[in-house]
Amino acid sequence: MATGADVVADVRVIFGDTLSTQILDADYVRWINDAQLEIYRHTEFDVQTMPVFSSTVGVDTYPLPVDFLKFNSVTWSGKLLILTTEAQIDLMNPNRKMNPPALGRPSWYYRENEMIIFYPPPMDVQPILIQYVPRITDDLSVPDEMVNDIKQFLLSRSYEVDDNTSAADSRMQNFKNMMFESRDQWKFPSDKSYPSVREIEDHYY
Repeated sequence: MATGADVVADVRVIFGDTLSTQILDADYVRWINDAQLEIYRHTEFDVQTMPVFSSTVGVDTYPLPVDFLKFNSVTWSGKLLILTTEAQIDLMNPNRKMNPPALGRPSWYYRENEMIIFYPPPMDVQPILIQYVPRITDDLSVPDEMVNDIKQFLLSRSYEVDDNTSAADSRMQNFKNMMFESRDQWKFPSDKSYPSVREIEDHYY
């Protein structure tokens, strides 16, 4: 499986920045994550699922996986919850920090640093299921069929930095066109070694 380092090395050669004088590795890592998110959003590519864990009565805050990047869905006791922000919760209940809210069946959740927070705090012990888009470590979260797509995305961003609008637009269009074909190649691989039937002999007498 290709790694983030492999992708960056190839892109630097194509772009002509093998000495890393124009673009930092940190920029490429961020762009790889952006590309993977775009692939997920547009192709409904598979996401990661945390092992199911149980809520604790009165506890609203739980740790997220170390590779967490973005929520896909969260359920509590089989109920799909609504993604929100701390600011929106404060608007709903301006006094909640002075007067802790009553326990109940959570309806909302939001992220704070590397934690997920439920509102209202759970009233009982129920299973929690979190699906999420993972952050790149070194291995990519997309299959090998989509590696070239990510390279096109990185090249587009690289040419933007280089103020080459034409090349940036061309590479971004490549990325958008390729991701669906790559998804189909991954989901429905073809085995070209399988023999094809060319004709059937006539056995009627």
